[in-house]
Amino acid sequence: MSMGHKNTNPARAQKSAKQVRYPVYLIVADGTDEFDYALRYGARSAVMSKARLAVLYVMPSDNLFLPWKQVNDRIEADRRLQAEDFMRGVGARLAEYGLTPSLYIRSGRSIDSVKDLVNSDHASTQLILAGNTQGRDPGLLVSYFTGRGLSEINVPVTIVPNHLDDETFEHFFEQID
Repeated sequence: MSMGHKNTNPARAQKSAKQVRYPVYLIVADGTDEFDYALRYGARSAVMSKARLAVLYVMPSDNLFLPWKQVNDRIEADRRLQAEDFMRGVGARLAEYGLTPSLYIRSGRSIDSVKDLVNSDHASTQLILAGNTQGRDPGLLVSYFTGRGLSEINVPVTIVPNHLDDETFEHFFEQID
């Protein structure tokens, strides 16, 4: 098979020319210090590679007050408002980089929500996570998606260590710019 093979089907070539697909990097928003690293890395990478960003916020879905539907509904509504407020802030931060991200809010387990979004949104091309390097546990998502969970998604995973100072972080992007 020739590496220089040209598409000889004109209809297919025309369709391909019209469909400009940009890479989409998915970041999971959780409000931790590690999230800041993933967000900064994702934003800088997206700008440099002309990619788009998607940010997922997962609300826990523990129904602690299930017998009292009104209480449970109020808790869920409050969580939703907090999530929306948080994501507005994320959107504003990414606007500083000239990016308009796709923002997703889901309810449930974070691992399941990430798998569902990555596997159902065929535009996603990379999962960006930040790992805690200060202790033994790099974080739930990093642990899962660098272990058995890696086979459950169809995109590469990038791990950003949270011990990088601003100078090191900026130097990294200067090197690849």
